[in-house]
Amino acid sequence: MFKLWGNERGHLWGEKCSAPPKLYPGGQSKIARVIAVMSGKGGVGKSSVTSLMAVNLRKLGYRVGILDADITGPSIPKMFGVKRVPPNQGLLLPAISQKGIKIMSLNLLLESEDEPVIWRGPIIAGAVKQFWTDVNWGELDYLLLDMPPGTGDVPLTVMQQIPVDGIVVVTSPQDLAVMVVKKAVRMAGIMETPLLDMCKIWPTLPAKMWRPS
Repeated sequence: MFKLWGNERGHLWGEKCSAPPKLYPGGQSKIARVIAVMSGKGGVGKSSVTSLMAVNLRKLGYRVGILDADITGPSIPKMFGVKRVPPNQGLLLPAISQKGIKIMSLNLLLESEDEPVIWRGPIIAGAVKQFWTDVNWGELDYLLLDMPPGTGDVPLTVMQQIPVDGIVVVTSPQDLAVMVVKKAVRMAGIMETPLLDMCKIWPTLPAKMWRPS
């Protein structure tokens, strides 16, 4: 009943839909590369991979930011020990970790980190767009997008309206996880978003390897 086409990005009950326009980052932001980290499957270590990528890019001297696009299940602020965005009169400013990584997440705007976000899909996708358009990221060499599970509103919005240079797909070795992750890979192909790499997480790795900050 619903099929996505390469050029049209959408075909709903016989009605052809054109892709929405690309969005520009907020303020004077200059972002060289945007990489989305996704899996399609929850709980495979996607946020850990995003965090480790950011830390290692920072160690190499690059200016790095993380946009936490997992609106209903954000974990990036906890991983880096940041709690609030700095006050500002105009556009939002990202929080900055001890290692100098810029971070924007909905959890940085909530009164309590365990406050639930009970929103429908279009509102969630709108929040992700605002984290791109209404945040002054400054100058970045890399902006990493920590994506939510699935192939719904947020991944579709990101691939259509944010100029993503490519995706890194995270999976675990279980057949069930691989089956679901293949959906994300196929979505990237349909949306003509380059697949940069695939990371397979092995659950036997020592816990100390998962400390990004």
